[in-house]
Order: sequence, then C-alpha cells, then structure tokens
Amino acid sequence: MKAIEVKIKNGGEGYSPDTSCNFSDGTAGCIHALGKPTVVDGKITAVEITRAGSGYEKPAPKINFVDPNGGHGAEGEVVIG
Repeated sequence: MKAIEVKIKNGGEGYSPDTSCNFSDGTAGCIHALGKPTVVDGKITAVEITRAGSGYEKPAPKINFVDPNGGHGAEGEVVIG
C-alpha cells in the first residue's frame, strides 16, 4: 500500500514556511513517502504528498512535522491504500 492522503487533525501553532514533514518507518523494504506541508497563519492546513511511497501495511505510518523556527502541536493522520 502507499500513502494517499494526510488528514490534518490539529493544525498546531507557530509554524513557518520552512516546515517540513516526514513519515515514520513502514515495514522492512518499504519506500518512504514524502510530503510538503502547507502553512497558513502559522497552522498546517494540508500536506501535498509528493511521493506516495510503497510497501506500507496497517497500521498506517505516522507523520511528523518539523519546524526549525519552533512551530508545534500539529497532528495528522496518514491514509494508506
């Protein structure tokens, strides 16, 4: 399976345009997904999946948001299929 969508559950606060994201490890041999978060007024509003990856199994991978300027609190749910 691959990552097909990220549902934002909490946009967090204080995020900058420099924010990136990463997907947690999947099963052995999987190709990791890549994405680009959209930040509006310091909150993450969406994630564009730029590489869906492959080899994921349930449970879906977790997504982590990284902001070098201190944004925090965002949560997202990765949908695989």
